[in-house]
Amino acid sequence: LLYLLARRLYGQSVAIGAFFIYSVSTIMVINQRVVVTESLLTVFMLLILLLPQKRIITLGILSALALLTKIPGVFLVFTVLYRLLTQRVSPGLIVSYLLVSSLGIVVFVLYGIYFNAELFWTIIADQSNRLVGPMAVWNLLTNPMIVNKTFVDGWYVYGLISFFILFSEWKKHTTILTVTMFYLMTMLFSITQDDIHGWYLLPLFPLMAMAAGIIFQKLKETITPTSMVFSLGVGLPLIKYSYESQFGLTPIVFRILVLVL
Repeated sequence: LLYLLARRLYGQSVAIGAFFIYSVSTIMVINQRVVVTESLLTVFMLLILLLPQKRIITLGILSALALLTKIPGVFLVFTVLYRLLTQRVSPGLIVSYLLVSSLGIVVFVLYGIYFNAELFWTIIADQSNRLVGPMAVWNLLTNPMIVNKTFVDGWYVYGLISFFILFSEWKKHTTILTVTMFYLMTMLFSITQDDIHGWYLLPLFPLMAMAAGIIFQKLKETITPTSMVFSLGVGLPLIKYSYESQFGLTPIVFRILVLVL
């Protein structure tokens, strides 16, 4: 799905680059092997981004399923709604989308009430009062984790820097940047500042790989001093985890490896 989306938006070269990064980044690969609901949200996200806006009912069904997967799946509802509004889709179609997607919340509430209404509302109240705060997204992005252990992956650093570069060209990259913004806003409203887990980043990984693929393509076409920043971003963690962990690291060897990068 990532390959298909990247090829549609940016062409074959970027798609291959994004697919490569997504396939070899340690933090992306291992987190995807953990069975969490964010994995399914990621699939729904990519499907929604692939579908044309005229597929209103299908978009509504996928959004409803995302809400049933996990409440933060509401970021996909906002994403689709933003697309429909900016593309000046008729109000009737927008209402149809909202009616279909809202079935996810309706089914969720009925499900909870059917099994144990008191327990259901107690859990909802408890989750709504989590200790959210202003540093939640910052802590999430600056603490790349495999499950609950910090792991500084070079490709993650590369993707994160690439995201920031793309924000300077919003109109060119609206599709991936819009969904990124809505997801980060949802995280800001829902996760605690201190309880950060690697799986929260799962929906961002394919978008991050795509952003990295775009920048990789630009650097490949025109070598600039900026290339060194990305070489070091990817290379330094590789030195740590691939070389130092196996052979140790003396100051002179480290300096030689940095010069090689």
